[in-house]
Amino acid sequence: MGVGTCAPRSDCGSGAAARREPWRPDREDLRLLSLMAQGLTIEAVAREVGMSVRTVRRRVRAVGEHLGVETTMESVVWAVRAGLI
Repeated sequence: MGVGTCAPRSDCGSGAAARREPWRPDREDLRLLSLMAQGLTIEAVAREVGMSVRTVRRRVRAVGEHLGVETTMESVVWAVRAGLI
């Protein structure tokens, strides 16, 4: 495929990509990151918010994937630097 061409059934040219808002963590994700920024372990965060440890890990990992970071701490630092927590 050359420059300026679209794959069949892609949303190229529809303007969808241009209209998309950048991804941002939701309120619950920010709460998890905020508690972690306060020094709570994942286990303590899970108890605090009433989620399983596995769910907390999964949500924090998903945030990191969206942000393109590899560690939980990088996600926390991103949220602090962005002024979200």
